[in-house]
Amino acid sequence: MADIIDILNIEPNKVNASLSGKYILLYGAPKIGKTTFCATELPKPLIVATEVGYKAIPGVKAINVTKWTQFKQIIKQLDNPAAREMYETVVIDTAVILSSLCEEYVCQQNGVSSLSEIPYGKGYALYEKEMSSAFRKITMMGLGLVFITHQEIKVNKNDKGEDYETIQPVLDKRSMKIINALVDFILYIGSEWNENGVNERFFYTRNTPFVVAGSRFGNLAPKIPFTYDALISEIQKAMETSVEGNNSLI
Repeated sequence: MADIIDILNIEPNKVNASLSGKYILLYGAPKIGKTTFCATELPKPLIVATEVGYKAIPGVKAINVTKWTQFKQIIKQLDNPAAREMYETVVIDTAVILSSLCEEYVCQQNGVSSLSEIPYGKGYALYEKEMSSAFRKITMMGLGLVFITHQEIKVNKNDKGEDYETIQPVLDKRSMKIINALVDFILYIGSEWNENGVNERFFYTRNTPFVVAGSRFGNLAPKIPFTYDALISEIQKAMETSVEGNNSLI
């Protein structure tokens, strides 16, 4: 029997200020605290590890992934009541390596060594479809989804022909397109020296010529101390003052 749709009994969407059920792209320099934040602060996280960056975090629940087929197995197992009791957030560490595993999988399925060998550009379409389908399955389960990646510096030129640098996530353009369309937040973790000579870490949430970041809450504070409580507090404030039509990413 087909699923029955009833538009007369739809519950209005309720936005909460926690990170439960949120979709986030989190990036920054190596060892700045990305994995530790996700493993210790996010609701019931499962770390899908394409690189072993969790060994120094006690109590973390992580599974190493070296093939896209393993990631597909994880998604299938997550669609189980027992798994849903155990996990609320899927953390992909790192997104750039997982995207490479997806590319390898599509190539193997089509008997080629690179996506460009598949005629008429269909390889890239298959890659995007495979990746977006996998992520969509996770979100449709009601789970949170966090993508961790490193940062890179891109050199650009302004209108005067002068060079300037932009900090951005390490992702290929197709992965970035898929992830950017999905996530609620693109958060850059950076650090600054204060007047007392102490290096302080912050979340940067606002897209500028110098940092790639963004939020569906257009009036979220542009710089937030790097703590869970500070981030939640600022999200709550942004929710309370949000203006419809001013909530966008990059």
